Amino acid sequence: MESNIIEKSKQNPYDEVYSILITLENDFINKLPKEILNNIIKNMSFTINNGKKKYNIQRYNLKNSLKTQGVSNEAISMIYYLYHNYWCDSEKEKKYLENVIYNNWRKKEKLKKEEFCNIDLFKKEITKENQKESDSKKQENMSIVLQKEKWYKKIYLKLINLFKKVK
Repeated sequence: MESNIIEKSKQNPYDEVYSILITLENDFINKLPKEILNNIIKNMSFTINNGKKKYNIQRYNLKNSLKTQGVSNEAISMIYYLYHNYWCDSEKEKKYLENVIYNNWRKKEKLKKEEFCNIDLFKKEITKENQKESDSKKQENMSIVLQKEKWYKKIYLKLINLFKKVK
């Protein structure tokens, strides 16, 4: 005899989806293709007691948010897929759902950007000494640029140095 206790954090998303489907009216289940429903049932986890399969089916309150009831993100995504592809009555409703998903994605990306763009890992504190050093380096770089010799003068000086060494 084998009995498994499934924790909420390790709940199989297929179990959650099937439990939600059972909680919904039969109209929703009847709109699903048989292959989809069979695939959900096939991937559910079960325990074997006295040679019989026992599925872990929970009851959800549809008046409350699924997220607050501990439903995983994978199961919510599956329910969205089913709703979008099989339960939406019009194209307008599908477009509305797509816009909601897109806007949620944009909000998350904006939050990530705000959170991580404000962090400057390589930023040094600029003190008066650092400022003076950077100013002096800038001046050195500028003076180096100004001190460049013309190409023909370089050749002339090299030739003169060559003749001085030969003597």
